[in-house]
Amino acid sequence: PQPQTPMAFSEWCAANRITFDNESIVASLDQVAAYDGSLVVTDPAQPDHPIVFVSDYFQQITQYPKDEIVGKNCRFLQGPDTDPADVARIRSLIQSRSEGAVRLLNYTKSGQPFLNSFYIQPVQSSDGRMFFVGCQSNVSDSYPSEVQVPRGPKVPTNVIMVVNGMAIEPNGEAVPFRNEYIQGQVRLRVRTNPLDEAVAPFFDGFRRQFGLDIQFTVLKPAEGDFYVGGEVPGTMSLNLASKGMCSMLLKVIKMWDPLVHSSFGDEKHKERGHICFPFKNFAKYLIVTPPGEQPPPLGTTDPTPSPSPFLLPGYTYTLSFKSLCLSLSSWDIVNVPGLKSIGLRHFWGKFPLHVVAYTVPPGTKHHGADTKTTILDVEIIHSTLPRFPEAQALLR
Repeated sequence: PQPQTPMAFSEWCAANRITFDNESIVASLDQVAAYDGSLVVTDPAQPDHPIVFVSDYFQQITQYPKDEIVGKNCRFLQGPDTDPADVARIRSLIQSRSEGAVRLLNYTKSGQPFLNSFYIQPVQSSDGRMFFVGCQSNVSDSYPSEVQVPRGPKVPTNVIMVVNGMAIEPNGEAVPFRNEYIQGQVRLRVRTNPLDEAVAPFFDGFRRQFGLDIQFTVLKPAEGDFYVGGEVPGTMSLNLASKGMCSMLLKVIKMWDPLVHSSFGDEKHKERGHICFPFKNFAKYLIVTPPGEQPPPLGTTDPTPSPSPFLLPGYTYTLSFKSLCLSLSSWDIVNVPGLKSIGLRHFWGKFPLHVVAYTVPPGTKHHGADTKTTILDVEIIHSTLPRFPEAQALLR
């Protein structure tokens, strides 16, 4: 049965005569609260921008009861080691009425520090009132014995990851994200030379070039066929040699999986250059956590040993992708038998790489902008690309 909170967000809205033109906002926040989601709603129109709604799970992870939360500003969770830069970023998001993500150190009522993966989003009611929705996740288990947020790699990786407009250097912290369908966190680990001590155990003894760790909770099922893969933001400009090589590789891949979807880009159908795989192919690698249970640390790779529910609301899914052949730090294809290293610019020019998850209606021929519902988009930008300075400016 679905867990219940003392008051659903929809009930709070009704009690306060607050409505939203977009009804999915209320339904989505009800689901977050109902499925053990940590949720607060704040009202910037009131003095000191207080919390006006709080979910049951927020009370559990902070150890504060509702009557000690409602009416207070969220700063009451800060403590002596909370980084002012994280607080300043939250303040900036509020002042600009923007959505974004921050991970900061907070404290429970008993004084215990915890890493709060925090996502904030403004929502406007039908009468024009502005509220802010904050979704939190305690991610302390992903960084055992750490009370300070990791501040990026010791060894340059030459790439920046961008999620939800938030830029992060790899080999450091995870990035929280939330949309209509899922909420969770994502982390990128990149092989460097020499190896960064922070991620050396992940790479030592392996030929893997990078790892992308994802953990998400389903808020609302997305209809259609679910795909995961890589794409570039445009049409690939291939010469005869690179096109022939891509076509040969695609034939080999399609022998392994006939359902893989690929394109060099199609402007007519608003289709980006991409290669994407049905998400069900990765089901056997998923770690599935039912509602109400604590998911494993990000990056855990021991899959659920028995058949499990697939993308059900309230369930949390943990998954790690690894690549032997795609070197992000050098922006090359490597470790391909019989071939030397090949620069990725030969395949998609000055474009960054996007790791994406999306749905399309069953049987869709072209996976274009008009047919896709994007669930997750992780942009990876190399230092040699024109967009890199712009991404650097987003770094905290």
